[in-house]
Amino acid sequence: MPTTRVLMTALPHTLSAAAPVHLTAYVTHKLETATDTTLAKFPPARHWTATLRDGTLELLTDAVPDPIPLTVVSVPDDAAWVAVFPPKTRVTGYPAPDVSGAQWNSYPAHRLPDHAIDLHLMSLVANPTTRPPVLTSPVVKSFLGILGQTSRSYGQLLELAAQHEGRRAQLLARRSSEAASTLGISKGREGYQTRIEPTRSAIELLLDDEGVDERTTKLLDGALGVDNSGNPALQMLADAHATRRYYDRPEEQTPYRKHPKNGATLPRPTKPSPDFHQRAAHLADTPAVLRPLGLAVDLRIEDADARAALAKARWVAVRFTPAAGVKLTRVAPPRTRVVVSGDRFDAVSSDAWVGGAVPLGDDGYVVLDLDPDASGLKLDQHLRSYLQLAASETNGDTTTSAPGTLRTSGFAIARTDRVDATRERVQRSEDMTSPDDAPGVAGPLLTYDDLVRGMRLEVWDDRSGTWHSLHERRVDVTADPHDGTGPHPVLTDAPDVGYLQLSGLNRVPGNPANPYYLHEVVAGWDGWSLSAPRPGRVIVDEQHPPTPTPEDAEVSGVHVTTRAQPGSLPRLRWGTSYSFRLVGVDLAGDSVPRVTTLSPAPAPAASPAAVAAATAHLAHLADVYRRRDENGLLAAVRADVLAALPTFDDGADGPPAPGRDESATAAADAAWLTRAAQRVSDATPAAATREQLAAAVPKAFRTGDVTLDAAVGARLTSAALRSATLLRTAAAKSGPGVTEPVTVLAGEQAAAAFRRVAAASRTLAEGASSWRVRPQLAIDPAAFADLAAVPDLAVPGDVRAGARPIVTAPRPYLRWTPVPPPALVARDTLGTGEQLSRLVVRTGLPNGHPDGAKTSERHVLPPKATQLEAETDARFDAAIGSTSAAAQKKQYAIALAERGTLLDKRRPSLTNANGSHQQPGIALRSRPGANPDTAVTLDDIAAQRDTPLGEGQYVVHDTDLLTLPYLPDPHAAGIALVFYDAGDPHLLPEPRVLQAVVLPFPGAWPQLGPLRIVLTGGPTLSARLSGRRLRITVPPGEQVRVAISSSLRSQDLADFGLWRSHLASTIDPDGDGQASEDEVIAAAILLRAAVAGWTWWLTPSADLRLVHAVPKPVRAPELVDLRVLLRPPGLPVALLGGIVDVHGPSTDRLVVRASWREWVDDVATPGPVQVDRTDVVVNSPVWGGEELGLLWMVDHTPNPTDAFGAAGMGVHRAIQTFTDTHHRDVTYTPSGPTRYAEFFPAADVPDPESPALAGAPRTLTVASSARPAGAEIVDTVPLLRWETGTEPDQPFALRRVRRSGVRIWLRRPWFSSGDGELLAVLIAAGGNPPSDAISLWGRDPIVQGAQVADGTRPPLVEPAHLLAAALSGGGWVPDRTARPVALPSTYPLVDVAGTPNAQVYGYRPEYHPDRGQWYVDVALDDGPQLWPFVRLAVARFQPDSIAGCALSPVGLTSWAQPLPTRTTTVNRPNPRAVRVTVTGAVGFLRTRGRGDGRLATVGGQPGATRSSDEIDADAPVGQAQVLDDLLRLTRVMTASLQTLDAGASDLQWRTVATRRLAAVGFGTEFDFRVTWTGELPAVGVPVGTPGASQRWRVLVEEVELMDADDPDQPNLQGATTTTPRTVYLDTIAL
Repeated sequence: MPTTRVLMTALPHTLSAAAPVHLTAYVTHKLETATDTTLAKFPPARHWTATLRDGTLELLTDAVPDPIPLTVVSVPDDAAWVAVFPPKTRVTGYPAPDVSGAQWNSYPAHRLPDHAIDLHLMSLVANPTTRPPVLTSPVVKSFLGILGQTSRSYGQLLELAAQHEGRRAQLLARRSSEAASTLGISKGREGYQTRIEPTRSAIELLLDDEGVDERTTKLLDGALGVDNSGNPALQMLADAHATRRYYDRPEEQTPYRKHPKNGATLPRPTKPSPDFHQRAAHLADTPAVLRPLGLAVDLRIEDADARAALAKARWVAVRFTPAAGVKLTRVAPPRTRVVVSGDRFDAVSSDAWVGGAVPLGDDGYVVLDLDPDASGLKLDQHLRSYLQLAASETNGDTTTSAPGTLRTSGFAIARTDRVDATRERVQRSEDMTSPDDAPGVAGPLLTYDDLVRGMRLEVWDDRSGTWHSLHERRVDVTADPHDGTGPHPVLTDAPDVGYLQLSGLNRVPGNPANPYYLHEVVAGWDGWSLSAPRPGRVIVDEQHPPTPTPEDAEVSGVHVTTRAQPGSLPRLRWGTSYSFRLVGVDLAGDSVPRVTTLSPAPAPAASPAAVAAATAHLAHLADVYRRRDENGLLAAVRADVLAALPTFDDGADGPPAPGRDESATAAADAAWLTRAAQRVSDATPAAATREQLAAAVPKAFRTGDVTLDAAVGARLTSAALRSATLLRTAAAKSGPGVTEPVTVLAGEQAAAAFRRVAAASRTLAEGASSWRVRPQLAIDPAAFADLAAVPDLAVPGDVRAGARPIVTAPRPYLRWTPVPPPALVARDTLGTGEQLSRLVVRTGLPNGHPDGAKTSERHVLPPKATQLEAETDARFDAAIGSTSAAAQKKQYAIALAERGTLLDKRRPSLTNANGSHQQPGIALRSRPGANPDTAVTLDDIAAQRDTPLGEGQYVVHDTDLLTLPYLPDPHAAGIALVFYDAGDPHLLPEPRVLQAVVLPFPGAWPQLGPLRIVLTGGPTLSARLSGRRLRITVPPGEQVRVAISSSLRSQDLADFGLWRSHLASTIDPDGDGQASEDEVIAAAILLRAAVAGWTWWLTPSADLRLVHAVPKPVRAPELVDLRVLLRPPGLPVALLGGIVDVHGPSTDRLVVRASWREWVDDVATPGPVQVDRTDVVVNSPVWGGEELGLLWMVDHTPNPTDAFGAAGMGVHRAIQTFTDTHHRDVTYTPSGPTRYAEFFPAADVPDPESPALAGAPRTLTVASSARPAGAEIVDTVPLLRWETGTEPDQPFALRRVRRSGVRIWLRRPWFSSGDGELLAVLIAAGGNPPSDAISLWGRDPIVQGAQVADGTRPPLVEPAHLLAAALSGGGWVPDRTARPVALPSTYPLVDVAGTPNAQVYGYRPEYHPDRGQWYVDVALDDGPQLWPFVRLAVARFQPDSIAGCALSPVGLTSWAQPLPTRTTTVNRPNPRAVRVTVTGAVGFLRTRGRGDGRLATVGGQPGATRSSDEIDADAPVGQAQVLDDLLRLTRVMTASLQTLDAGASDLQWRTVATRRLAAVGFGTEFDFRVTWTGELPAVGVPVGTPGASQRWRVLVEEVELMDADDPDQPNLQGATTTTPRTVYLDTIAL
């Protein structure tokens, strides 16, 4: 049957006679039933307040034998009980859970914030200004060694990483090797790869490593619950992993579905239906309601003697006796152990409590600055990502190991042994028995530990200097009995003090086997009450509007509304220090009294003993921190971090100790820059000779051409000297006003300044045993003694002495999140390729072009903050606690600005909470090509504030002075700019403007004014600040990268957690004697870097690009030098070398196009044709800093910090591959497209092959690299060559010469070695070459005449020409046909044994289209020989060829007899005659008649017989006649005057007069030259210089008399007859 049991627990307070209450009895009902029922079945409980009122209470104690009567002070409320516990209240059996035996899960929350801070400190010490890398980070290496144990690909990843370190060198070596193979100069016989070995990237390796995450989890699971203190990295990994495991909670996971279920929604949790016991337990959360319900009964001992007798009491108990007839089973009252001292009447406690408070000074309690959950989860994710980050970095991606942002929302207090302590307490409670009350039956003994229900957190701050409760509140309690009477008020605006639950155990409901979860954090504070909600509405769900109060009435049956007690709460503010204490809360909601009314009075707080105790406690804390750091990761990586940092001696020299004198600081900076410049100069060797300069070129880029290498070496050497000059220039610019807050902000100077900061970081780190500063240790011991004495609490004197402090050392509340970079918003429509962070102006567009704006502007706004962040910076303190309505309204208006955005048409008014102002110039723009269907309007956004922008939409504010529409970050003082690409020649010329890069936002918070960056074109890079406008000019074709970040005020650094934890925060820049001079210098450097926005951990930066785009490079590339460095034998390739002047900032690629025209003689075509050829020889990227490019065998983009990078040089592959080995004259034209094509419509960018992009061409001769093919000789025939001219001394004379030679017919094709291929005639060059390899000539044996002096040297060139060539310095003018076209040169005959030399005479062949053959005419100069035999040795000859490839194999012509040379002169000595004179060499076929000794006859007549017309003044006489007669036996020279009658054809010339020309002049016996002459009558023939008449001419004929067979009859007798043959015939017009 239902049974009502009641348990009364005594809670002692005081024995003071003046106290209204001496103790409280806490009532516990145990309603027992076999089945579920209602409260109506338990009459004593149903009418509990009446039952309580009708019964009696008495105090039992071991100090007196009889019970002591007790007076009830509190008044129960019958109506309240019925409303809260109506008769229909459900009752189940009294719960007896087995909690201590279940599984409990927790994680070391107290270590996670320290881990997170440690990781940040290690990263920022190692990399104070740049985000840390991955693989080279000494911090990351510790973790990769552990994580790599679970990765099968980790070893390969390390190999790839190691290769990555030398990847640039390896790539260069591979490219060089490939180029060497192409050029045929590689060592050995490597050949070409026939199979490409597959290469895998680091990302692929990691992706293929399946199961690595599961193996990592398994590894870390094994590290949980294990002492990993010997391995700090594993300890951090395991602790972070424990956080993840704590929140994984697999029991509440839902099964994985591959595809989501359509229409599925997350079910709302089932509302619980608490029974009587649960409802009573819930009500204990509101202590003020316990008294009206009779669940806590305040009691007083009226008898003074009885109170005095309790001085000897060791325990007390309260017994309740119901009125007669009440069926109630009384439980034996538990005995509360007590200690009495004077008026003090306290329950005995274990050492877990000190005077009713938690000893927070013990090592088991840790105050946390950061959110441990966020720290652990983010740390777990970050640390486990190191493998992925390493793979990404190895892959060449931009990656950083910088840890995630730290998060804090207040303070937390963790108990390191909370799980064990709570389990022990719960188990003791479960083991405790409560027998029914009977004579001789004693209840269990209880201590204070058993009476504690929870704790209250109290805070002291150094602004108010007082302690504040975080639980004081006002409550309204109503209950609805559901009997139709409506809600019943239980409490109305009643004071109450809440508390924190002691256990905090929780688990996922639904399964009794689910484990319990218990967090180490026992208390936390985020700036508001811990027992009342923040003011505001509660969001229920998307379908319901926010409600002022939560809907909890249906759950508990009681509706409790709470609000913080006005004026009771401290203010959580950055930079303010706070101390904490935790006081116990007993079952009735009472804790240590705040007002001291006890006697004896507390001793003075700051006694010497208390100060000594405080000193010892602070020293102990410092020792704990020291031991932790010495055994932590900071110590483990210390040596590696220091080794990676530069020192001032490494070129990061620091200035002298700075003082407050600005000029002294400037002088220090100038001195540092000067010293740095001197170091660079000292490290740069001087080079004097070309050979020394050439040796300065790295071996991989040494061409072997001394001239070219010397030019490159001179550039490399001058680059280092130029660096020193730049530093000296910067030193000269340093002066007062420049260095506040920082100097040296552009390019190389910025990099040097960053190195200084890193060196400063090392200086501080080397001098400190721990790298973490803990501000809480800075308190003065006497001040801490005063604080630890807690004079406002009624605690025993030993507590005030501070042996075990119950308060924490004050620590500042700090901001751990960095200040974001400034926000950017466009002034106007973005042009092609522009982005918010990419400002572009353009040159080269026509007027009116849409992208032709002369400026590009961005508003630069402070980063946005929340109202809470601003409040935490004390920005709303003027209204908090104020009674001024005006102040409250003003601050409220400011607070409402939190909701403002840059998309609002109207911005909130900062002075009127109901007002707003129109934002001028605001509009939405869309990028070209964006989907218009997704576009929204500003009105759409105003109607629904979370409306997202459509595709490609962005906002513009076209106004000069944009007003900030939101609350700015209170710590953002201005903007900081670092022009880290602005190196030489772009040093900023105005140091006072942008070398002091910190530009403050105008105005005061919250009315900070945005700045505006205006980019425009100009001749130089410069900047000028005017009001809010920062005008930056960039030269055409240039772009500058700018790091933009928020700047800080130096006084605000004290608000930042990472700064206050940094060593630089502890050293006074003025020097206080506690640090060395170097450390003071280092601290000053780091302070300035932090204020200037250089630190990624305080003010991370965003990248801006300032671009002055041009559609084509500023200047076309120029081939300063170009030459063929190598033409490998037999290969169709050529290596070019040279230097290209290129404008790297505006040129994207260097393109060198080759063009040439060449002859192609394809035998399948009618004849040879000239074709035009083109090729792209160079097509390689140009890096942005390139000024000169070296044309060489490989492409190589240098590192900007190496020798080539510092010199502004790039290397470009210039290997041309032809289809053959031919010679060509190639024209090389450099060009290059713009680097800024993305910023122009395609139609506005010149085509890559446009002449507009081309520089001046240069033409090179590319020699043939293979021997020509042998010449195929078809025939060799005599050659007649005619020349006509005047006689110099005879104006009425005309000379006509017939010269001799041979014509060589050649078979197609020609040009086997390319253009310029000649036919060489080979002449012996001395020695005794074989006759079948050289040309030969000789006299006809049947002719008596001059001898051939040297049969191996045919007369191919006249001596006069050779002399003229020698006198001209070797020049050769091919001014006559059938002559060599080049000066004779000597070449070896490689196909002939002994390789003799031969003189080579080159002749240019001509093509005969009718015969389809090539021919070469070879002139033979006039000599004394008649009818010589000639056989020429010929070869194809390519004068433009590499060594050994000029000549083809030798070919021999057939023997030929060239005709004799004859020179005929015709003049008019008088109007009546024409004189004809012929000169030439002769030979004799005979000198006497056959057999009779007489002179030979001609035509049957004696040779001496002359006709009458031969006897004149020209007739020879004497010896001349004899010779003339003798010559007539061999040859006869005649001349005839002819006329052409009118109308006659060319075949009808009529002879007017004829005569034989007599030989009148004879040469010596060696030259055999003869002159024939004679006159012809020419009466009637017009007088004039011969050569022009169309009717008169002279015919000259020479007939040679040959012995031959009779052509008309057989030669039966073997006799010969004389047969004439014409050997010379010519006509000369008169």
